[in-house]
Amino acid sequence: MKSKTKEKYNNEIVGIILLTFSIISMISLYSDKTGIIGKELVVLLKSLFGVGAYAISLLILVYSLFLLFRNRSFLDYKRIICLLITFLCFINMVQIYLYDNTGYFKNYVLDSIKHGLNGAGGGIVSAITVFVLVKFLGVIGSWLFLISTLIISIILLTDISLIESIKSVYRQMFQLIEKYKNKKKTLEFNDENILPDIVEKPNEKKIIQKKKLQIAKNNN
Repeated sequence: MKSKTKEKYNNEIVGIILLTFSIISMISLYSDKTGIIGKELVVLLKSLFGVGAYAISLLILVYSLFLLFRNRSFLDYKRIICLLITFLCFINMVQIYLYDNTGYFKNYVLDSIKHGLNGAGGGIVSAITVFVLVKFLGVIGSWLFLISTLIISIILLTDISLIESIKSVYRQMFQLIEKYKNKKKTLEFNDENILPDIVEKPNEKKIIQKKKLQIAKNNN
C-alpha cells in the first residue's frame, strides 16, 4: 500500500516538473519573457528537434498530464509511445524532404543543428536517424519506411483500421454517386413530362380561339 502511494506521489511530482518545463518551453518558443534559461532552452530544443521543437513541448505537456491523471485513465502508455513515434516520423520526413543529401556524418549533423536553430529540418535527432536510413535504405526506401511506420502508429493510436477506413470512404462515395444518378434520372423524367404540356398548351389555345370565332359567327 505504501509503495503504491509513494509511486503515485512520485508520478505527481515528475508530472508537475514536466508540466512546468513544457509551459516554460512553449512560452520561450514564442516570446523572450523567460530570461536566459528560456533562451537556452529554445536553443537546446531547436538543436535537437528543429521544427519539431514546438511539437515536442506539446508532447511533454501531454505526458505530464498522463502522469498527473493516470488514475483517471486520461491516457495510456501505448498512446504516449504512438504519439512519440508519430512525432519522430514527421520530423524525419521533414528532414529527408529538405536535406536528403547526407554526405559525411559529422558535417550533416552540424548543418542540421544550424538549420534547426533557424526553424528548419529536424535537428540532431532527425539528422542521425535520416543519415542511417538513407545509408541503409536509400531515399525512396527511407520514405517508404517512414510512411509505413507513420500509418502503423496512427492505427495503433486511433484504433481505427486503415482497410476499414478505405472501405468506409468507398461506400460513402458510392452512395453519393448513386444519389446523384437517381437525382439526375428524376430531373430527366420531370423534364419529359413537362415538355408535352408545353407543346399541348398552344394547341389548346388555338382550339379555344376557333370555338370563340365559331360562336361569334353564329351570333352574327
